[in-house]
Parts: sequence; C-alpha cells; structure tokens
Amino acid sequence: QKGKLMHKLIQCMMCCIILFTFYSCVATKPASQVDLEIPKDFPKAEREFRAAWVATVANINWPSKPGLSTDEQKREAVKLLDLLQKINFNAVIFQVRPQCDALYKSELEPWSYYLTGVQGKAPDPFYDPLEFWIEEAHERGLELHVWLNPYRAHHVSGGPVSDSSIVIKRPDLVVEGAKIGLKGARIGLLAARGALKMLVTDYDESDLEREIEDEAEELEIRAGELEEMAEELEEVAEEFEDLHFTMKSEIDELNDLDWF
Repeated sequence: QKGKLMHKLIQCMMCCIILFTFYSCVATKPASQVDLEIPKDFPKAEREFRAAWVATVANINWPSKPGLSTDEQKREAVKLLDLLQKINFNAVIFQVRPQCDALYKSELEPWSYYLTGVQGKAPDPFYDPLEFWIEEAHERGLELHVWLNPYRAHHVSGGPVSDSSIVIKRPDLVVEGAKIGLKGARIGLLAARGALKMLVTDYDESDLEREIEDEAEELEIRAGELEEMAEELEEVAEEFEDLHFTMKSEIDELNDLDWF
C-alpha cells in the first residue's frame, strides 16, 4: 500500500510540473509582443555623440608600433577611420599628447616616441599626424577631438628618456614611480595649458578649436578649484597642528599629576 501511495504521489507531482510548464509557455509573450507605454513627451536626443577613443600611448590603437614609415602610419590611420565610418560613428577622440610629447608639430614639446621610436625625432618623410587625422576624419563626416594627458611625464613603454623630455629639462617638476608623473595636478594642468593654446593657434578647425577651447576653459576652472582646495587644506593643516599642540599640552598636564 505504501508503494502504491508513493507511486500516486509521484504521478501527481509530474502532472503538476507538466501543467506549470505548459502554462508558462502559453502565458509568456515574446519580448517583441510586450506592450510598452512610452511617454508622449519623452525627450528626443537632437544628435548622438558616437565616438571612439584612439589611444597612442603604448601604441594601443595607433600606430601599431613605433618607427613605422609615414606611408604605413597613414594607411593604418585610414583603415581605422574607414572602420569607424562603416559602423556609423561620427566622432574620433585622438590622443595627441600621451607623455608630455606631441603627435603634431609643436614648438613646446618633443615629437612622440610612439611615432618614430625616438622621442624628439620628426616623421620622415615629414607630415603632421594631427593635421592628417583632421583632414581624413572630416572627409568621412567624422568630428576630430583632441585628447591630452595632462599628468604623465613619461610612460614605462615610452622608450629612453631623451634630452628633450620634461623629465630631463625640469626634474624639479617630476615625481618618479612606475609611471613618471608631474608633481601635483596643478602643475600638470598648467603644463597642458601651453599645449592647448598652441593647438588653438595652429589648427584652425571648427570642431577641434571648440573642443580645445572648452578643454582650456575647463583646465582654468580646475586650476582655480585646486588652488581653493590647497588653501582649504592649509587651513585644515593649521587646525590639526593647533589640535595636536592642545592634546600634547593636556597629556603633559596629565603626566604631571600625582596619580598614586
């Protein structure tokens, strides 16, 4: 009898499982048939910013390695831009200052190691990579935005430190580590500001100029904020110093008491 009862219980459980599975399959609508209530006043984006970052530090995206010929560099750039156009991107964020250097003709900072394999050495035959990227991007209907790293003085993958590097020219501004950087955010921002101003002057391209002017304004604001933060930190340091002096005095007084 116990065996029959157990057999019936198992049958009932199986029936329940089958009915539940069948109901789930029938009751669940495909995602395409689910009714969604979209608000009538839902804001529409006037324009999408579909951008790709092109990193030059450590030759992550372009060029594929240091020391390529001018023609090889151009072919790789065109291949990347053709791909972005094909997959419907409309902007490129191009890294032109990976380590206090330049992937454009600059009077302030040396040519990038990631271009020629030697920091300070210009491309041969000569061309201006930033100018080339601007022209080729615009031909494909892509905006070109510049990307500057304001804090890095030298990357571990950046080859030997040359005489034209800020690491040699201004060692007083540099702090060493796994990645050599500039001492403090304010110094980095002020160093990058010079490069920004030069880019605005030398590259008269509408979207590039707007982007650089926005970055320059942001750097100015950030520099001001950092100065205010420094003043606040000095005040806090003075308060801690006063507190430390007070606590030390109180401890000295307690030590002078006759406890026993």
